[in-house]
Order: sequence, then structure tokens, then C-alpha cells
Amino acid sequence: MIKSNNLRANAAQICQAVIREQISLSSLMSEMDKISDISLLQEITYGTVRYFNKIEAIARRYLNKPISRTNDIITFVLAIGIYQLLHTRIPPYAAINETVESLKILKQSNFCGLVNAVLHKVLLEKASADNFLKKETEIYSHPHWLIQAIKKDYPKKYKEILTENNRQAPFWIRVNTCKIQLNEYIRLLKEAGISIKTTNNISGICIDKYCDVNTLPFFKDGWCYIQDLAAQQASIMLDPHENERILDACAAPGGKTTHIVELCNGKVDLVALDIKTSRLEKLRENLERNHCNITVIHGSADDPGSWWDGNQFDRILIDAPCSGTGVIRRHPDIKFLRSENNIIELVKTQKQILESLWPLLKNGGTLLYSTCSILKRENSTQINDFLYRHRGDAVLSDMIQALPGENEQDGFFYAKIKKRLN
Repeated sequence: MIKSNNLRANAAQICQAVIREQISLSSLMSEMDKISDISLLQEITYGTVRYFNKIEAIARRYLNKPISRTNDIITFVLAIGIYQLLHTRIPPYAAINETVESLKILKQSNFCGLVNAVLHKVLLEKASADNFLKKETEIYSHPHWLIQAIKKDYPKKYKEILTENNRQAPFWIRVNTCKIQLNEYIRLLKEAGISIKTTNNISGICIDKYCDVNTLPFFKDGWCYIQDLAAQQASIMLDPHENERILDACAAPGGKTTHIVELCNGKVDLVALDIKTSRLEKLRENLERNHCNITVIHGSADDPGSWWDGNQFDRILIDAPCSGTGVIRRHPDIKFLRSENNIIELVKTQKQILESLWPLLKNGGTLLYSTCSILKRENSTQINDFLYRHRGDAVLSDMIQALPGENEQDGFFYAKIKKRLN
């Protein structure tokens, strides 16, 4: 990738890497932290990936012949240009000129005329651009397999879900009520000139507009944490108590971990587990920022024999690896990073984790299984199968499926299971 000072050249290459090579947007953006105007780069890349199927269909309408794979980068230069024209307030002349200029950086100057002509045609027919979309993959800008999966699970709501997936996710924070009361933190936000959209009256605040996290009052001191409202519910549903022994499996990056500590006023024997070293580094950073002193273990949730000390837990939180289909509006690259085969493998992994960790739970203890998925195979079907296998000692207390956009939150699933006393 040609990393340059040209924002559009960077954007086109990032989008190409996501869609053609299945590299995550967040990892690519982390390499661009020193690029000027990072917020605009993020807007263009995330937006282009979000609407790529639709944009590609619009581009094809104005091309006399398909762009060859050897000149594939032109597809993405066109895509970022069309996105700017259709979905941003960037002045059209600036969007077109800057996009065409990026071709020089990408050593594709011979395509300047083509890109310029296509973008001007799109601008001319901007008002009717969507009228020519016929396929659901184009209209809703989702891959066919995912549309079919969501349609199967939610035949009456699938269009609403697909539409919601293409909206920008709200900006939720969780206030650390061990340090400051919710109303008092709201006052600090207002004094800092940060307006709020809504609150859940517990510890969640929805910020009206995205802002630099470092502008949030006392963010570096752990007074708040960036966490969607749906994710905040997991620790609340777990219902942790002081002095209990609790396992947070698949804990990184630490949103639920720090929340458990807060709910127990710091008085908890908490073990945070994760398999990925890079994610553990982020977990430790968040624990340090929030002044949480707990046990962190590098290990796999489906192989407790390699790290468990033999002492059972009062409560276990399994934030299971999943498809992420409930947070597509927050991570639009999920549309390209997941496949039908991925789901099959994820379901197997989830089952293995449930079976591996169930023996670690005390009799009378509570296990909370959660995912940021909306697919029933990973959620209700997975749990019902587990309950059947363990019908002698597992009792369902609660099961909730939240869909994207409901109560301004992400799509999330929770199943609270009690282990019978002998």
C-alpha cells in the first residue's frame, strides 16, 4: 500500500484491502494514526465500505466495460468518489477534483479522464441514483448469504435490520459511578460543550455527536468508558456481588471487565481471560486507566486445563467469539470479513467454550452467555441445544435478543443460566 499525504489515495487503498483481502478496517486505520484529518479519512473509508455493493452497482452503470482486476484500484477510487457525492456534504467540485488527483499518487494518471467523467455523470443524476438498483444486495448493500441468513431468522423485520445496519452507530459511554454520579458527569459534559442525546438513567450516556475521547471529562482517569448500551447490559445481567469469584472469559478489550469491577466497588476476585496477546495489551491498558487490580490470564476459554487453578467460580461471563452481525453499523467491514463457513466454525467454537467452562461454575452459580450477533444459530439455538444437553443441572433464567437500533443500541444476545444445587 502506498501510504501518502493524499487522503483519497489512502482511502481507496484501505477500502481495497478490506474488500479484496479481508483485512479489518480498524487494523488498517490504526496504521494511519499520524495522517492529518484522520476523521475525514475514517468517514470516507467506513462509509465506502458500508455502501460498497450499492456504489459498485451505480459505477457499473456508467462504465462502458468492466474494470480489469489488474487495474482494480480504479474500482475503489471511483467508489470513494461516488460515496462522497452521494453521502457527504463535501462540495462536489472538491470531492471530484481531490479524488481524480489521487490517481497521480497511485500512478494511475491515465485513468483521470475516465474517473472524472463517471463522477460528473453520477453527480448529474444524483437524485435518481437509487432508482436503478434492482437486487437486494445492491439496495441494502449486504452480501447475498447474509441477507438470506437474516431473512430466515427475521422474515418480517429483515429489511428494517438491513437498513439499520447501514446507519452510523450512536456514541455511547458508560460512566464509572464509583467515581462520579451520572447526573454530575452530565453536568461536566455540558460544561465541556458536549451535548448528550439520551441516557439510560443507570450509567449510560449517548453523546449527540462523535468526539475525540480525550475531550471527555477525566477520560484518562477512568471516569467513563466507551461502550454501547447493549454491551453495558451484560455486566448488569451477570449481577455480580462483592467478594465473589468471577471469570470473565474472552475479556478483551475490557469493557465488561471494568464494569464488573465497578459494580462490585472494586471488591471482587475477578479473573479476566483472553487468547489474543494483542487484545490482552488493550485489556491491560483499560484496566490501568480504570485502576482495576485483577488477575489477567493469557489462555483459551475452550482449554481451561492449561490455566485453571481448580477453584470454581460463582459467576462466569462468556462474551463468546461471534459473527458480529449485531454491530455491522459500527463495523461495516463485517459484511466482507464474514462468510457462511465462518458462521459454521464460530458455532462449533461457541459450543466448545460453553462445554469447557460449565464445569468451572459452582453449583448454584450463574453463567451469562452473550454475543454481538443476531443470528439464531449462534444465540437462541445454541443455548437451547446447551440446555437440552444439560437438562439435569442447567436452568434458563433469562434470554434476550436485542436488534440493531432498538433503544438506540447495538444488536446483542444474552442468556442467563443457573446451575442447579445438588
